[in-house]
Amino acid sequence: MTGDAQQLSAGQSWQFNTSHGFDDARAIIGAIVSPSGGERIICFSVTRAPTTLDDGTETDAMISFIPMAETAFRATITNLEGTATPPPEFSDELAVWQSDVRGLTVFTVAFDGCLDRLLAHQAASLIAQPAA
Repeated sequence: MTGDAQQLSAGQSWQFNTSHGFDDARAIIGAIVSPSGGERIICFSVTRAPTTLDDGTETDAMISFIPMAETAFRATITNLEGTATPPPEFSDELAVWQSDVRGLTVFTVAFDGCLDRLLAHQAASLIAQPAA
């Protein structure tokens, strides 16, 4: 079942579009936060995320915590694979994020498996927004 129609819940393991050769990368939902008056936030980990080393070779890495707006998360995922447990670091990083004095900052753009591109796409989307 695709992400558009599926009920999201903690413990789900999702496939998502990623770089060739990293088809076994997964997004694992660790928590769903429902701020009052705002869009739900999906907090997840990524296993086997593609990353590029200094010498240019690609390898995989664990990303233990990403907070993302639900619409962006749904644009990221493709198929529900089953259930999984986030890495042990997830809980600590969730607690730090929840206690951040700046508020619950989230990504609002889809993730393609590469953290560098996620950051670049988020920055570009912020620059493109009209000033308040």
